[in-house]
Amino acid sequence: MLASEIEKEWDQQGKEINTALMPNTRMACTAIDRISADKEPTVAKLLEYADTDLLCYRASGPNALRSRQEELWQPVLNWVEKSLAAPLIVTEGVMPVAQPPNSLVKLKNVLLNYNAFELVGLVNITQASGSLVLALGMLECEVGPDFCIKACQLDDQYQAESWGQESELMDRLDHQARDIKTTARFLSILKNDSCGDAEVSR
Repeated sequence: MLASEIEKEWDQQGKEINTALMPNTRMACTAIDRISADKEPTVAKLLEYADTDLLCYRASGPNALRSRQEELWQPVLNWVEKSLAAPLIVTEGVMPVAQPPNSLVKLKNVLLNYNAFELVGLVNITQASGSLVLALGMLECEVGPDFCIKACQLDDQYQAESWGQESELMDRLDHQARDIKTTARFLSILKNDSCGDAEVSR
């Protein structure tokens, strides 16, 4: 199915090739050329996000924002702890906190089991969202793209509600959402089945 989608992207090209309109081609080429021969560097790069995962860093205030973070983020962390045996420490503020070494080993082993195409999807979503946890949740169909977008944009959307929308911020959030949805489609093609708008169980 992925080959068919890539063929469609090439058929839609004009005289000049516009790779921006060929997301499936780009991700497939990255998987083959940069990841398939040696997954270790990609896995190491993904693990760096575990120490700074968005979902582990809660606001010191206001309470309304903290409540939203707890409601939306904690169930996904609970899933990682239960399903992947990799509990992560939650802290307040932005100062980095070291995650349990055993959890990082567990996550590494999980990541090494994915193929190059799955890993390129993980990289894209992790970089877009700032959360390896959300990316893993999407790959495993624990959460859907809409949930992922809502979760990673929670802080920015709260600020927009409080202080008003800025065009630059809204443009950035729109671009972020497009990146996540495009990669979600790539992953669903790999699985020959969409995860839909899954939402982590509470």
